[in-house]
Amino acid sequence: MFSWLRNLVRRSPPAQPANLSEHFYYAAAYSVFPNMALTHPDVFDDWQKLKRPEIMFAMIACSTLGCPPEVANFNDFAWHRAKLNDGRDFVAVEYPTPKPISVAPAELESISPEEMFKRVATLGPFFSVWVGDTNNPADSPNLCYVLGQSPHQGLTTLRRVTLAGHYNLGPGPEPNVDALIQAVQDEPTLPVRASHIQRPELKTEVDEALLKRLRGSED
Repeated sequence: MFSWLRNLVRRSPPAQPANLSEHFYYAAAYSVFPNMALTHPDVFDDWQKLKRPEIMFAMIACSTLGCPPEVANFNDFAWHRAKLNDGRDFVAVEYPTPKPISVAPAELESISPEEMFKRVATLGPFFSVWVGDTNNPADSPNLCYVLGQSPHQGLTTLRRVTLAGHYNLGPGPEPNVDALIQAVQDEPTLPVRASHIQRPELKTEVDEALLKRLRGSED
């Protein structure tokens, strides 16, 4: 039924068993959700009929990523839907709260790259977000975001996600729905701080526009 999703998602490298759940949430946020949101957002309308659509998403993520169901604690997922000020739909999956980052801001100047990687190898997601309008797709392009942990202890980072990669939009809001809704409405005014292109063959004019914003912020 969801072969289209398996074909699009680039599977994550095998994780150590102790970190498997962390890698699962990361891959669900940066691969599974974006591929669904950007290619088949109509499923979100279908899932509104479900009592707990977040469980459907978690099950699909497990199946797509080849993870055993026990990796994901389905009861710790949450599903949110709202209308933005301009009438577009907002859909968010909330993930279990990631483990706190163990690097304090004062350490960032002195910590070695190797130690930094060990301690923040996986910056966990708080939310995946889709913004769009399935009734008027031509006038409302599908947008996808991840609100995740920042390497700075206690802070968040907002990222715009495409099929090709993701773009760092700088410090994000507090990890709650109301603050997140405001942040995605403000997104067009935010500079792009960095980019990570994983699949350059999938770049579109959207990516080119985001890269232009990145170059503009560097000038």
